[in-house]
Amino acid sequence: MTVGMASMDKVASRYGPSPKAFLLITLAGSFFVDLANAFLVKGFLLLPIFAAK
Repeated sequence: MTVGMASMDKVASRYGPSPKAFLLITLAGSFFVDLANAFLVKGFLLLPIFAAK
C-alpha cells in the first residue's frame, strides 16, 4: 500500500490530484498484493509436504 501511495503522490504532483484515482488505484493494488500473498503463503505451507517425500 505504501508503494501505491508514493506512486499516486508522484502522479498527483505532476498531473494534479484526483480523489477517485487515489481510492481506486490503491484498492486495486492492495487487492492484487493480497491475492498474490495468499498464493505465496499456501505455497510455503505446502513445502514441508513435498520435502518429506
